[in-house]
Amino acid sequence: MRRGLILVELEAVWLVLTVISPLSPLGRCESCSVRSVSKALLWGHGAGGRGPTLPRSTVRPPGSLQDTTWSCLRGPMSEPEVASKVYESPPNRALVDLVLRNRPRSGPGSGGGWLLDLGCGTGSNLRAFDEAGYRTVGLTISVGEARTVRKDDLAVVVGDAALRLPFVDGAFDVVVASHVLEHLVDPWGCLREVRRVLSPSGRLYVALPNVAFFRVRAQLLAGRFRYTEAGLLDRTHLRFFDLHSARELLREGGYEIVGEYYDGWIPAGPVRKLARAVVSRVEQRMLDLWPNLFGYQFVFEAVRLS
Repeated sequence: MRRGLILVELEAVWLVLTVISPLSPLGRCESCSVRSVSKALLWGHGAGGRGPTLPRSTVRPPGSLQDTTWSCLRGPMSEPEVASKVYESPPNRALVDLVLRNRPRSGPGSGGGWLLDLGCGTGSNLRAFDEAGYRTVGLTISVGEARTVRKDDLAVVVGDAALRLPFVDGAFDVVVASHVLEHLVDPWGCLREVRRVLSPSGRLYVALPNVAFFRVRAQLLAGRFRYTEAGLLDRTHLRFFDLHSARELLREGGYEIVGEYYDGWIPAGPVRKLARAVVSRVEQRMLDLWPNLFGYQFVFEAVRLS
């Protein structure tokens, strides 16, 4: 009995020494060099694997490890084609501007609150939210994208959005999904899981590409349907939506749409350069009248259904 107690005490001393020692043989995150007491908890940079530590804050973000397939930059997960692809794109201004415009000016959440960028890519949207004062956590299935995000000292988790998210209920004030859901086999299930980690008063912002955009229609009329490396017919898209099916997706996922915005353009050709202001006004009018024809993407603001 006493021998067993001695072994337990020795193991406890070893654990403390290895955690504080610079020569610790325990797991170290390849992304941010944070040491963990277990390689299975490498993504969880707090005691007990509780959430990725925000580089610019001593406050640990909400969440708890619920699935060992998640990691900071490694884990027992496979990387399909979509995971090996690195999406480098500028910020989605239509979505980013909407989120920042609707941020509370005073009271709870006026500093931004906790924001989860689902499918954050190389972090272009995440940087904009971070600079605006949100406490951000990015999520991507791509190790390459995660390494790029970490170069800017931003918190990121590598994992599959199709799985159970490793955060407690109501963890985030804002969840953003910019051109992500179309890459999933079951975007409806993903939205239901996002609903779990979204706070009761939280907001979901979703941007979806429009497969009924006039250019795609023209290609189909010409008898062509060709996948591309990026854009509306990205070869990693598994689901396709027009305005009506996008609305249905959110409702079936458990949300009420409180805002709907259209981002696109009309085929103006060289006239655009000659009369930009006029074309812009006409373009907006055409988008309002026929969003399913001239909208390149739809941006939705939604809240949880009670």
